[in-house]
Amino acid sequence: MPRKPIRVEMVSPNVLHRAKEAAKHLPGKRSNITVPDKGEGLVKASKAHVQTVAFGSGTDVGRMRNHNEDSLFAAPPLFVVADGMGGHAAGEVASELAIQTISQLAPGYPNGPMLENAITEANRAVYECARANERRAGMGTTVTAALLQGTRLVIAQVGDSRAYLLHGGELQQLTRDHSLMQDLIDAGEITPAEARIHPQRNFITRALGTSPSVKADIYELNVSPGDRLLLCSDGLCGMLEDSDMALALRTIRNPQTCATELIQMANQAGGHDNITAIVVDVSGTDTAADTRERRRSIITAAIIGAVAVALIVVAVVVMRALAGA
Repeated sequence: MPRKPIRVEMVSPNVLHRAKEAAKHLPGKRSNITVPDKGEGLVKASKAHVQTVAFGSGTDVGRMRNHNEDSLFAAPPLFVVADGMGGHAAGEVASELAIQTISQLAPGYPNGPMLENAITEANRAVYECARANERRAGMGTTVTAALLQGTRLVIAQVGDSRAYLLHGGELQQLTRDHSLMQDLIDAGEITPAEARIHPQRNFITRALGTSPSVKADIYELNVSPGDRLLLCSDGLCGMLEDSDMALALRTIRNPQTCATELIQMANQAGGHDNITAIVVDVSGTDTAADTRERRRSIITAAIIGAVAVALIVVAVVVMRALAGA
């Protein structure tokens, strides 16, 4: 029996607002892969922490571009995909700068507000860099960042890079694209199939670095052991059907082999854009986190016990003093 779809526990208010607005308009029912590439020098996770999560990642220039503007970061519990824009050098700078800022400021555990703050600071860094160099004017980047610890998942997203979850054998898109095509789909003006071949399919409505401030969509949910998380740039999901990605995620056991195969599949389908993928297996355990939690519990209990003893001693002293008086 198929499992029920995964339930997103909390979504940022702007996601809900956009969904409600779109509902008003609905007319009823109708190669050579680098593993990893950018961010390689930023991976500082301890061996103990890495061992709790199995993951694989890769990025590739594709078959139509002469340079790669995608960047990635993969070091548990943080995983990030960024797709830069702005031409040669500028797009690469934007995505790398976003990755660097987020990796430095993101918390070491799933926390929506803190991850959102890291996205805000990344936007400021990219925007100020673009203003300081006229050759980089207008550069920006998408970003989809995930914090996974145990079975708790938090995602922050700006742009059209996506997060998917394979749950119960079924692939579900967790994020909503900030794109013209998604707005038209939500309004019922075009179908998803039409959006895939639309001449303006690459037009995004929100990105990091293109304005002084940006609002990330935040998703918070509980996942299950055995689930599989996929983060990718549109160079992957724009070339492959969901059914093709789901089949690879279901059948290729090793996450690194799976990420590599997904990129190869996108290239075989045409490779029209840079391609980046991160595949993460949900184990449901985090030894380091459990140890920290037990330590906090012991310390808290010790403090409460010490306070209780101190109160008893004070009470006895006061009672003796009153009795003597």
